[in-house]
Amino acid sequence: MNATSVSQRDYLFYVLPSSGTVGGLCWLEPKGPNEVIEPRPHLPQLVTAPPSHQALNIVSENVIPFVKAPDGNSSAVEWHILWNPAAGRGVAKTWLETLVLPLLTFAGVRCKVHESVLPSDASAMDDRLYEEVFGPQPQVEPTSKPKVIILGGDGTTSDFLNRVVSYDSGVPIVPSFELVILPLGTANALFFSTHPSSAGTLNQSRVVLTSLLLALFSTTVPPTERSRKPVPLAHVRISDGDQKLTHQAVAHVVASTALHASILHTADELRDSSELEGSARFQEAFQRNKTRLWDANLHLLPIAKEDNEGLESIFRYERDLEKLVKTSDPQGELLIQGGFSYFVSCFSDRLEKSFVIAPMRSVLSTGYARSLDVIVIRPKRDARLKDLDTEALGDASAAQVSEVMKAAYQSGSHLQLTFQDGQPVVEYFRCGGWRWAPTSSEQEVCIDGKLMTIPEQGSVECIVISNAADLIHIW
Repeated sequence: MNATSVSQRDYLFYVLPSSGTVGGLCWLEPKGPNEVIEPRPHLPQLVTAPPSHQALNIVSENVIPFVKAPDGNSSAVEWHILWNPAAGRGVAKTWLETLVLPLLTFAGVRCKVHESVLPSDASAMDDRLYEEVFGPQPQVEPTSKPKVIILGGDGTTSDFLNRVVSYDSGVPIVPSFELVILPLGTANALFFSTHPSSAGTLNQSRVVLTSLLLALFSTTVPPTERSRKPVPLAHVRISDGDQKLTHQAVAHVVASTALHASILHTADELRDSSELEGSARFQEAFQRNKTRLWDANLHLLPIAKEDNEGLESIFRYERDLEKLVKTSDPQGELLIQGGFSYFVSCFSDRLEKSFVIAPMRSVLSTGYARSLDVIVIRPKRDARLKDLDTEALGDASAAQVSEVMKAAYQSGSHLQLTFQDGQPVVEYFRCGGWRWAPTSSEQEVCIDGKLMTIPEQGSVECIVISNAADLIHIW
């Protein structure tokens, strides 16, 4: 088979018939007659195999790590696979049967497969899923963390997290495990933020398999790529006007209100439109909501100290310094009053592969595991808009937020936008959580893509779970 491009080569993955032999990836044809294969010290040598042996899959890639079946019959840690038949383009089952299960079998991994179920069936599955993944396992070391492979996107991951996180007197109890993502969903922000160099390349099989290959064969890749990364979580609580809890959940990517939540609401209403498919639904939803403003009081909460003994500060991005600096009122909280055209809080630097809304966010960020980043747009901070009537203000706000969204798609350059007086258009904070109290009606909160109505005179509180990043890690 010929190479598909100058930068790619076709490989065949073989399982050799004898359990005592090794397997590997063999290229079918060099790029040219004079090609010299350079040795790669972090990869074992490639092993050729005759065509009579079983071929599992053909992939066009630059390289996939060599794999070798370990000694013994199975791994010491049990793996669990959660796949979502509705995720993305509905290809999870094909990936499961064609690549994931054969790879795990070849590597001697014991695994159980769980199909993601509809919300109406979820309650019956929750206890069983938790027990199967986190209950005592025979012949498994008690100190070993289970590994969970998710074939889907952020929605499937969110479903899993909210099924296995329990609550004790309102305090979230987070289990300990390692997460492996095959980004097959519509939204894959967690994967892209963990593997930023992979953004935009999900058409390559090796990229989709990145997390799984690292978890399975981490000893065959450079040491810099072997480390697992923490997965911080937030506890989101919705309360009514009497401060009575009406809903709670955990978020791992985004919690938002205002325009971001309204776009999702309208896009859901347009889901059955034959004229609007894919991203066109969201573009139309943006057009229908871009002139709106949301009135609320936003309280930003300080970051917990690393030892959880007390609180640190809140950080604000200073454009002139190009860094985050401490800023808090004497009580530790920071009050921000609307109207708001945009409010998003993120654990990830991006919500889509190219939509980098929180460019200061990275796993190396100050207080990464104990914080989230908040992005705010308040149109009336522009002195030219303060005295406009409602319609004119809406039109001016729409132009403002449109410019910000466009810049966010340009490597997060929206942080450089300024008003005529030099003040930044976007307010950017790093904090330990927030509380949103609407002063106008009909507002919603988005929790990892799921919409919930905020009760009249109610509020939403979102606080980082201090120990979650110590318990959950992603490859």
